[in-house]
Amino acid sequence: MSMRLSAMTLLAACVALFGSDAYAAKETSVRATAVWQGEGTAVRVGDKEALMNGVLEGAMFIEDNKGDLNTAKMICPVSITLQPDGAQTGQGGCLLIAQDGDQVFAKWTCKGEYLKGCAGQFTLNGGTGKFKGITGGGLFGLRGTMQETMPGGPGVVTQTVIGLAVWPELKYKLP
Repeated sequence: MSMRLSAMTLLAACVALFGSDAYAAKETSVRATAVWQGEGTAVRVGDKEALMNGVLEGAMFIEDNKGDLNTAKMICPVSITLQPDGAQTGQGGCLLIAQDGDQVFAKWTCKGEYLKGCAGQFTLNGGTGKFKGITGGGLFGLRGTMQETMPGGPGVVTQTVIGLAVWPELKYKLP
């Protein structure tokens, strides 16, 4: 058997075993920005510590208009712990909804300084429609500024915030 025939036979066997879709998945890298607004409630949970929970909503834009998620509605529940020195840690999830209704699910964590920004990891963990099985992620930054603060009772404050999120290099693969 010739070397060329053996290579073609091996390739045909791999395609039959794994399917041609195994070779279709390629990694895409995009830059993205989102503008958001949100409302959250901060509750004093320690002598010098507060926990803020809320939801950020806005629009995510892929900067160069490439990729399968060119623009999306963004809904992100957040939980941020605030320390007396201004340090903060945060975590949450995001639902990204493409214009055709297909969805991407994500989780994130960050660390930073209150009202100056929070940077961390953003991880894609599935989706619906054309995004079913999506994986990937990257570093991202989140920052905001208070628009309104209202007392909500002893040890409770409600805040309205607007801000920006940036993904300098968001990598993803579709199966």
